[in-house]
Amino acid sequence: MNSLFSSFDPFTSKSLPMGFLLTALTLILIPMNFWSHHSITLKLPNLAKKILHKSLLTNTNPSLPPSSTIFFPIFTLIYIMNTQSLFPHTFPLSSHMIFSLSLSLPLWLTPTIHNILHSPQITLSHLTPQSTPSPLIPTMTIIELLSLLIQPLTLSLRLMANLTAGHLLLKLISMITNLPTLIPTTIILSLLTLLELAISLIQAYIFTALLTLYTNN
Repeated sequence: MNSLFSSFDPFTSKSLPMGFLLTALTLILIPMNFWSHHSITLKLPNLAKKILHKSLLTNTNPSLPPSSTIFFPIFTLIYIMNTQSLFPHTFPLSSHMIFSLSLSLPLWLTPTIHNILHSPQITLSHLTPQSTPSPLIPTMTIIELLSLLIQPLTLSLRLMANLTAGHLLLKLISMITNLPTLIPTTIILSLLTLLELAISLIQAYIFTALLTLYTNN
């Protein structure tokens, strides 16, 4: 009998290689002028990019054009990874800490180092909240510094925990194979799969939104 967490093991024999799915991601890297102006391949990504730009970046930097942000490819990558992990016997890469941390840490660390090097006084001033009493300044500075340092970690843990819980729930329900409960189980499993598809989109959006907020702060 396989372990409940066997699908999260990259070395299990049942995990299919993801190379054939990941090759589709190279289409994102192809310049948009490769496609025809009236092609749906061009219109759909542009529409999604405009919606994401309007919902994420308008409040932080309205002058930033949609094509200049890296967050749309990050959103697309996470959503595709979340969706492909719902296929049976497929290794769920996005539910592993190494995947989400490898995305959040560099994108969080780069603007942080840039701000420290170019405007250290302004950056350090954010570690002390306004109107903080003088005796509490050292304590509040340490708390703010710790909360700043754990931002990429909490961002990665949130994505990993939500996706892992969804995969475990689907696997537990799929283990119910008794004939009298086959039809209810199939209905519940189908509904949960649709719910997981929606959660995949929501988690990709939340990851991108929080990452945008952290980098702009």
